Amino acid sequence: MHECKNFRVPVGKPRDQKTFLQMLEEIKVQKKKAINMLFEEIEQEIIQKDRFVTEQLEKIREMNENFTTMLDYEQVLEKVAFILP
Repeated sequence: MHECKNFRVPVGKPRDQKTFLQMLEEIKVQKKKAINMLFEEIEQEIIQKDRFVTEQLEKIREMNENFTTMLDYEQVLEKVAFILP
């Protein structure tokens, strides 16, 4: 949930129990699963998506670090070019 807020991903809750049950029924029909199997499948999907998001966040952090390193290299090269005519 914290990452959703950081990246401004909207997370909504059903207005009431009736809406929740309607949404659950729609998901059940869409996935063609019985209710007792539906929650297991949803849990597996959440685990997979959580892994994906975690991997993507790590890649973003790595890219950010690499970018910062490149900026540092650029500054060093600029100073060397100034010192060496």
